[in-house]
Amino acid sequence: MFTRLEYPPGEEIPGDTGLFFLDVETGAVEGWQSVDGRSPEPSPGNRYVAIEGALHDRVEGRTFSWDPAALRRVAWGDGKVVFERLDGEVDSQTPYVLVDSSMEEVGSFAITAGFTIAMAALDEDTLLLRDPEVPGQLWLLQVNTPQVPLIVLPSPVSASRVEGGFALVAGPFGESADGVETCRVLRYDWSASVVSDVSIACAGDPDVIASGIHLSHDGRWIAATTRNLDCCDPLAPPDTRFPALSEVSVFDASTGEEQLRVPGAAFPHRLGGDPGVWLADGSALVLETVLGLQLVGLDGQWLLPQPSSLPEGILLPAPDDPARFLHDMQTVADLGGQILASAEFAEVAFLSSWGDTSAEARIYEPPALTAAFAVNPSVLPAIQTPPFDEVLTAEVVVDSCLNVRAEATTESEIVVCLPPERVVELVAHPSDGYVVAGPCVEDDLYGNCVWAYVLTDDGEQGWAYTDFLRWPGSPIPGTEVFASEAEDPEG
Repeated sequence: MFTRLEYPPGEEIPGDTGLFFLDVETGAVEGWQSVDGRSPEPSPGNRYVAIEGALHDRVEGRTFSWDPAALRRVAWGDGKVVFERLDGEVDSQTPYVLVDSSMEEVGSFAITAGFTIAMAALDEDTLLLRDPEVPGQLWLLQVNTPQVPLIVLPSPVSASRVEGGFALVAGPFGESADGVETCRVLRYDWSASVVSDVSIACAGDPDVIASGIHLSHDGRWIAATTRNLDCCDPLAPPDTRFPALSEVSVFDASTGEEQLRVPGAAFPHRLGGDPGVWLADGSALVLETVLGLQLVGLDGQWLLPQPSSLPEGILLPAPDDPARFLHDMQTVADLGGQILASAEFAEVAFLSSWGDTSAEARIYEPPALTAAFAVNPSVLPAIQTPPFDEVLTAEVVVDSCLNVRAEATTESEIVVCLPPERVVELVAHPSDGYVVAGPCVEDDLYGNCVWAYVLTDDGEQGWAYTDFLRWPGSPIPGTEVFASEAEDPEG
């Protein structure tokens, strides 16, 4: 049912379909294909590979199969698997069976017909169930015990594991005038006791890549999109990247207190890939900026990736090693830029991610992707710490002066030319919003071609080129000022 392939370090891998594991220590690659051409799926810790009706245990070297008409695999860990019995409902209950690594039954349970599994922690014999009739209703089930209602929250609700338990995120809901909404974040231990329950500012949409909420692995910190002004136009073509005034904040999960802000940042654009942003020890997170991917430390400092090529990759943090990253789709590197392991494919048409361990990187065929919008941060980022200023301001970062124009084009009338370090307010144009995509200027730095509407303290208004604006706070070193090639900059 499965074919195992082996490739020594450095050997080119044909562009075949399949699932591949890159051993980070040795650089060797192990590939898996099914005999009927289907690409296998890995278990969370990479112990198993499976297709419908069959599963192979990589540790024991054993393959198990079952009748897909009788059993359907619905959840798995690296030592247990849950199957739904397809032989009919009993009193509106759907039967399930839990098996161990030898495929021996170790438990059974039934859930209300139609309910789905929102999260499975099989090492804790715990499942969270979703009620399709009440989208915000979650139920808790401990194996061999009946399901019990856990909580009803405003939808949408997502669930994830954190150290010592699980977390629920509800929202966003309750939009305010400036586009900021509210999200509720609850943490539970495995006995289903509430560890914390906080409400935080948030702004996002499930259809927008680079927005949302991410908890650190230990559950202590919440990273949330808190501003996405001018994103997004639902009538735009799929996969559009919108220029936006974006911002990510970090909150204390115990108190809900905002610890730092990073205006000019968004979560990484990893379409169809792993969305992880936190380093394994929770000391920093990866964010998207106009300068590529950057590391923001919880101490309020930038952890600059070295060499400078790292921000151009996917910079996906490992789940258990804060110094290990997936650099691109088939390369593992450390923060110093040293390549730890790399796979060579004849055709690069794969995605990569981590499982529960950084011992192996997964490389696999892209699934069918759902078209979605993405956020493009438009102004140079900075790290801000309390107390926070709620007024949207930016600083001019050119060595001569920055033209503010009546329209977002270099052909338009110059309203004023702002000197270096001049602070302006970012405001919404009556019809065009805060930022627009327009013609590039001669001195363009990033290829985004974005203009922002600004208001000076003298009351003058117009459009300024965002490459030469920076949010206030602690900047990325090297972005304090940019020299313009022109005596009178076009932007």
